[in-house]
Amino acid sequence: MVFFMRWMIVGVLLCSGASASAQSQLREGTGSIAGRVTLSGKPAQGVVLTLRESSANERRELSMLMRGSAFEKATTDADGRYRFSGMAAGVYEVAAFAPALFAGDDKSNSVSLADGATVDDINFSLSKGGVITGRATTRDGRPVIMEPVQASRLDQTDKDSSFRFSPTLSFTTDDRGVYRIYGLAPGRYKVSTGKSDPTFDVMAHMRPAHPRTFHPGVTDAAKAGVVELSSGGEASNIDIKLGDANKIYAATGRVVEAETNKPVPNAITSYRVNRVLEGETVPSFTSGFGVASSSTGEFRLEGLTPGHYSAFALFGLDGASEFYSDQVGFEVQHEDISGLEIKAHRGASISGLAVIEGTNDPSVLQRLGQTEIFAIGIKGSGAPNFARARISIDGSFQLRGLRTGRAILKIQDLDLSIKRVERAGVPQSQGIEIGPGEQLTDLRVIMAFASGVIRGQVKVEGGSLPKGARLSVAARRQTDVGDPSDDDDDTDAEVDAAGRFVLEGLIPGEYEVTLTVLFNPAAPAPVRQVRLVRQQAVVMGDSPTEMVLILDLGKTRERD
Repeated sequence: MVFFMRWMIVGVLLCSGASASAQSQLREGTGSIAGRVTLSGKPAQGVVLTLRESSANERRELSMLMRGSAFEKATTDADGRYRFSGMAAGVYEVAAFAPALFAGDDKSNSVSLADGATVDDINFSLSKGGVITGRATTRDGRPVIMEPVQASRLDQTDKDSSFRFSPTLSFTTDDRGVYRIYGLAPGRYKVSTGKSDPTFDVMAHMRPAHPRTFHPGVTDAAKAGVVELSSGGEASNIDIKLGDANKIYAATGRVVEAETNKPVPNAITSYRVNRVLEGETVPSFTSGFGVASSSTGEFRLEGLTPGHYSAFALFGLDGASEFYSDQVGFEVQHEDISGLEIKAHRGASISGLAVIEGTNDPSVLQRLGQTEIFAIGIKGSGAPNFARARISIDGSFQLRGLRTGRAILKIQDLDLSIKRVERAGVPQSQGIEIGPGEQLTDLRVIMAFASGVIRGQVKVEGGSLPKGARLSVAARRQTDVGDPSDDDDDTDAEVDAAGRFVLEGLIPGEYEVTLTVLFNPAAPAPVRQVRLVRQQAVVMGDSPTEMVLILDLGKTRERD
């Protein structure tokens, strides 16, 4: 629930044009990243490399997204060399854009760049990728047009290990039903088309969708044909015969006030797909949206396949709202559903004062009037409950339309973080409890600048890591910790090939830093182990915190 609402906030901010100046360049600095690209062992000229600043910190990712273009490009010279320069310290992703070529496990590299540093060994070794091609048709021979096709690579235990189609290309069938997937690694594949569950794909609402079907024409993955692909080879005539497309249906009804039965216009209706397990309905996640309810409260949800659903209304997306909604369950069998009624209730409100800790700078304090604050209800499987408001220049705010239960607070500002929330001077470490129709007025939201950085080095002793092992580092704030269900105080980062890492977007405080080693998931079970190293760190807002993590393979505890 919290995850869904978090990204709903992202969508709201982007759609509403939240304040951020567009820039066409990455942050400027004096660092550089360089390397060499080869193709079958020879210099590869003209290969495009992309550079993207990356961060596992959610706030920083959003900041980079809203800055505008977050990519830089470089092209290899006659010797296969490339260089990016003029970058600030940070974590970057360097990728070789070569859709028809295969680069093993190093088609992209994470690089932790220190101030003024030069990293000149980010190399890529490319080879010609493999191709799988064939035709998708219905049982009576008609071509299936514009249908996505996936090639799923099998691991050593014949389980799907990854989808190997490029995120920058769309492998779909043409007007003849013909598809061609290229740039594949050598290995064993299962090829499929259609949707594993159309109700989980909003695009499935555009037209009836075929159930996921594997080559040569089965819906059971265990019975799918396996395609053996050699390095740079081509597997042809991998045809797929699909059955009838799933029929889709609609559900209609009204959104009304619970107390007066008056229609509620302009309510954004949505639905969640449910599963029935052992006779009980188990909610999954929100899968689709309807149009806003009409002046008479009428709504329509389309693109539904047979199954169990819950419908509800979302309030607060476009500003302050007094309402929250119940959810109403319904089942689609083989016809449209009508007569649904979503009841809206006038909710509670919370208000108080937001302050920025550690500064009296008037220009900084003015940012309060440019910041939005959000409340997210975290009542289990109920309908999402969401409220938003702009903080006044004096720091006051009010959030309305909240359901009875517990709520957590978030802010929109890209550089600030909520350090703690107090009610009548008492820290609310488990969220804010809200009674029926309650009007809370004694909240205090303490914010701090999320400008802290932990920069470090991982040193491996007592042996060497096996091929395919990945290292990641995570930090969790130990002081003034907010609601445990909220992970804004967490950030993590991949450790690059030289053992460097950077954790950004941290507010001052004490952190526990954890190093995790994830071994190759395709390896046999006895070597799929995790080793953990924990260390404390103090983050200051004015300078990076430097640290070294020692991974002693001879001493660290192993666990399956």
